Amino acid sequence: MRRVLALIFILATLLRAESMYTLDNIKSLDVYIANKTPFIGSEEKEEITKLLVSTLSENGFVFNESDPIDLILSISSKEIDDESVINIDFILAEEVDAHRGGKTIKTFANTYQTNELIESDNPYIDTLSTIEMMLMQFIKSHKLDNEDD
Repeated sequence: MRRVLALIFILATLLRAESMYTLDNIKSLDVYIANKTPFIGSEEKEEITKLLVSTLSENGFVFNESDPIDLILSISSKEIDDESVINIDFILAEEVDAHRGGKTIKTFANTYQTNELIESDNPYIDTLSTIEMMLMQFIKSHKLDNEDD
């Protein structure tokens, strides 16, 4: 298994891919934010949601359509000394067909995932900045994967 993953990584690097995930034909999304931090309240969560939806809409994504892919932003934090250690996961999850033992099984899977771990003494501002960076990286990868379409 390690050899297969290493081969995929090497091929992705050689082909100048942004990630090992494919983002072909992704258009319709639903946004979910899982917040496990003390510094993000309902107003901040709403601000993050608006940032995601407006930026993605400007780049051709649609929302509230049929059969969307779930975009999940999971944010958690721990306090260590006087700083916050913040974990941010940016995930696409959707129903896929898995082929096992000669059968096709419908299952729910993460089809894109990136993660950032940051240390901060200004947690909300740094979290928002990191989310923007992750969002821009996702959009760039999506554009590269859909250039020929």
